[in-house]
Amino acid sequence: MGWFRLTNASGDLSGLCGSGPVPVTERELAMHCTAEDCWMALDGAVYNVTQYLAYHPGGAKVLLDVAGQDGSALFRKYHAWVNFRVLLQKCLVGPLRPSPVGGA
Repeated sequence: MGWFRLTNASGDLSGLCGSGPVPVTERELAMHCTAEDCWMALDGAVYNVTQYLAYHPGGAKVLLDVAGQDGSALFRKYHAWVNFRVLLQKCLVGPLRPSPVGGA
């Protein structure tokens, strides 16, 4: 319930200050891999789950294990019935894009 209270009280949890969604490369995603700055991809979309870490029923460590990565397979393994798009809608950073070859 705490997570839903937070999302209802907050306009934007993406960290983009209302300027999103913006495309995110795999390389950029990989840079957001700490408890203070935690992004993950789920089914082609990138979410800033930093605020959600404290509310995850399985604990923050589970999410931090896939921080900066695509967590889709792990999510489907344990939460296939959960609609993460609704749960994390205010955390959406943007679509995941492959990093350009030889680029940033």
